[in-house]
Amino acid sequence: DKFAKTHGALDAQVMLTGDLNAADFAVLAGTARVLSTISNHSAHPFLYSTSDVPTGKTSVTDVRSLRIDYILYQSCGFRILSVDEVPHLTSSIPDARHPSDHLPVCARFAVKSDWVRQEEKARQWLQSTLGNQALQAMCYEDLETAWRFFNKYGRKTVSTTEFMSCVADLGMALDSTILETIMRCGSPATPTPTTTKKPSDFSKRQRRPSETAALTMKEAFTTTGFSFVEFIRVYAHFVREKESVNVPTYLIEVFRIFDLDGDSMISQDEFTETVQNLSPCEVTSSRLNRLWGEMVRHQCLRNDSNYPDLPKQKVENRTQILFDIRDFVTCIMNEQADLLIAKSRKAEAIESAHSFDLPVTCI
Repeated sequence: DKFAKTHGALDAQVMLTGDLNAADFAVLAGTARVLSTISNHSAHPFLYSTSDVPTGKTSVTDVRSLRIDYILYQSCGFRILSVDEVPHLTSSIPDARHPSDHLPVCARFAVKSDWVRQEEKARQWLQSTLGNQALQAMCYEDLETAWRFFNKYGRKTVSTTEFMSCVADLGMALDSTILETIMRCGSPATPTPTTTKKPSDFSKRQRRPSETAALTMKEAFTTTGFSFVEFIRVYAHFVREKESVNVPTYLIEVFRIFDLDGDSMISQDEFTETVQNLSPCEVTSSRLNRLWGEMVRHQCLRNDSNYPDLPKQKVENRTQILFDIRDFVTCIMNEQADLLIAKSRKAEAIESAHSFDLPVTCI
């Protein structure tokens, strides 16, 4: 990601080929996404839309029989036209017919146009908001691409009419419940009166700023439309809503990597050791402690405990607390949502700082 940014090539479509010596690249990509979230570094868009050419086994020897040679490509940028058949091996190679212990892999592609990419990402964004659909993993650049489809006039906001017109262009329909949820999440927050009464409910006291900003009136959205930041906030809302319903498969596999002793629970030592061993970026102890504290918070919330009122010794000994996959998934997906919103707000601030109004001359 850093290399691509340095060379201004984040929007360049990537294809990766070769002997990767990996049995499941999807797990590797998922692990990289989780580690980038934990380390607070963005992952390259390639990791969010990686597909591989189906070939079957590419290496059969006396010690292995599996596929380790790949053609990986960004599905948002390329479309497969054809794939050459890989010979079916019944004995080890190399042999008289196959001089290498690897079989060649060949495929032909077509490059998708920018408009097709925008349409596909817009559809992916919409599918993520539907109650009966699994969450579609999208990075910041994917959301930018989807936004360009809805923002046909290139303005700072998209009106409800424009939004619904684009939905119809995609051949999709939103029921009133989903539409109202999108409106509620996408609207700028309305101010709430201050009060001296402390809320007794834990969820209210611990609500994130981004979650508070999502609670607003339907009329505000209808009148003003929504901006790119609010467009991302809608997606982030459904990331949080669906983490308990549709857990992405890659997170299940990543959890197993963190679960070093295989007891279906993660300790703080396992969490810290895995991050330090696998993350290509340095992760500070303060950030690791904050993320661990987030998992403590989620577990307390799930168990109807009040985190601020927990016994002091329990908070101090939180290194002994164990977490299951639900706490892990909730923490990671909330972090992903927060990072997307923070990045969009930063981009909006930069854009606002460089924007200016043209003088109007009356003739």
